[in-house]
Amino acid sequence: MNQVEITVPIEAVRTSWPVSIVWLLLSCVVSMLCTISSVQPEWYVRTDPVNDKYLHYERDSILYVLGLTSVCYRWRQTPCHSFGGNFPSSSWHMAFVLYTGGCVLSGCCVVMMVFSFFALGQRRRQNITVYIGYIQLTAALFQTVALLIYPLVLTTYFVRLHCGPRSDVFDPVTCRLGWAYMMAIMGNILGYYCPLLARYSSYNIYRPCYVKYKSFLKNWDNKLSP
Repeated sequence: MNQVEITVPIEAVRTSWPVSIVWLLLSCVVSMLCTISSVQPEWYVRTDPVNDKYLHYERDSILYVLGLTSVCYRWRQTPCHSFGGNFPSSSWHMAFVLYTGGCVLSGCCVVMMVFSFFALGQRRRQNITVYIGYIQLTAALFQTVALLIYPLVLTTYFVRLHCGPRSDVFDPVTCRLGWAYMMAIMGNILGYYCPLLARYSSYNIYRPCYVKYKSFLKNWDNKLSP
């Protein structure tokens, strides 16, 4: 008797530990890059054009450093000044809130992932990873919006005092991108891979179910008949 093979899902879930470990390590790297870039002031840098070289800058040639939370001056006794809650512009403040909010969410996801590995039951662990993946996607979106908003600070009066009166979003004039800003961009790009790994960190188990071919067709015809 001919048979037709069909598969139906069963209530069994397995954790892919290689994917889960890679997911955890990548999440740790993203959280670390986010934290370092948020506290480092070198987002925009102005260097001395006399002592500076093309396409890179020397540490001794730095005049001003503009960061997400502070500004630094080489020629002052107090090298760095933190904005605290008094940001020079609303766009600066919004970029800070969104980016640091994404950093906090990324750090919380790492902690949740560690606890999820010890959760009782495969199904419960799968449900937790789904929520973690959505949170990581939200954190990456927050950081993307923050990185797109931050160049608007180049149009403020405060930044034009440091980068030149004609500085604009796409033309920082005498300033240039610092390594902390580039690190933030790199961490944000890597952050979008975390929800993808969360999706494949667990999988369902299916079992084959065999039915007789003639009875299968008969039942199928009965369903299609009016």
